[in-house]
Amino acid sequence: MSFYNLFLTVATQQQLPIADIHLPRLSGWFPLAPGWWAVLAVLVSCIAVVVTRYIKQKKHREYAQQASQEIRSWPRSKVNPESINEVLKVVALRYSQAPHVASLSGQAWQQWLSAHTDTQAKAHVLPMIEQLKSYQYSGKSMTPEHAEALQKGASSWVAQSWKITKKEAKS
Repeated sequence: MSFYNLFLTVATQQQLPIADIHLPRLSGWFPLAPGWWAVLAVLVSCIAVVVTRYIKQKKHREYAQQASQEIRSWPRSKVNPESINEVLKVVALRYSQAPHVASLSGQAWQQWLSAHTDTQAKAHVLPMIEQLKSYQYSGKSMTPEHAEALQKGASSWVAQSWKITKKEAKS
């Protein structure tokens, strides 16, 4: 008789008090492994950045639209280079990251305006800059056509001004 057969005969003759085998509960999906927590943290951070940028951009657009609407609502008699320049400077200071914008005037200010203009808005903005050059310090009174061109150019520049922060970040 082999050892195995001997073991079987002894085991069947004598019932050993062995408890049934209990399998452990299957583990669920929670708690997550540390790697999944890291993935979740990165995902939440990305969503927060996107939402924050969207809200900031929306506020910038609303401000630009309000300023543009204000310029368009002015009567022709109120449109003058000083008032237009004042609104342009306020809007430029709001969006520009460059601290030197406040000190710009004359040719340097006009070059800055031209450099920070979208190609779509240049058709209205460049004539406005020429109007600012010719009327700002001359003391001449503006014709209604020139006032309208100045108003339209300023409105166009202000409407696209919220993009200034993007341009300055790229350069």
